[in-house]
Amino acid sequence: PLYTSCSRGHKEISILLMQHPRTDLNFSKKDGSSPLYVASQNNNFEIVKALLDTLNQPEFEMKRQRLNINIPIHDKSTPLIIAAQLGWLSIVKILVEYGADLNLRMSGGYSAFYVASSFGQTDVVNFFISLNTEENRVKIDAKADDGTTALDAAKFNNHSKVVEILTNIS
Repeated sequence: PLYTSCSRGHKEISILLMQHPRTDLNFSKKDGSSPLYVASQNNNFEIVKALLDTLNQPEFEMKRQRLNINIPIHDKSTPLIIAAQLGWLSIVKILVEYGADLNLRMSGGYSAFYVASSFGQTDVVNFFISLNTEENRVKIDAKADDGTTALDAAKFNNHSKVVEILTNIS
């Protein structure tokens, strides 16, 4: 039920279901998608925030397994990677704020930064670049399994704004 309410954007029902002691916040479908993944994919900010807020509520930790913010689907894509791919900047920001791993890679070795660059998500790319501090290091020059970088992917997909941004920081 939580998965369905999260995927359909039913905030009130989702929050109610999160409170139930038997609700598994990390429940996954056969493809590996979880309530957090589908809420991120569908740009349901309030549901994503409500799920993430359970991380700060001790009663959730005592009753059941803690929410896994980096829970992957079958291709190892995470909520952060899908939000970056689709350009959902507010979702990307809140996932990062709550500690999503910036450098996890899905099948093929593609990180959230690589995917955002490949899909021309300029705002997300700029946000990731702005995070490049000592404690938050996005691997901008990381190579995918095929040896390509985010810049290569942006060039290949003809995303000139992203190419310009990445060329200026290289």
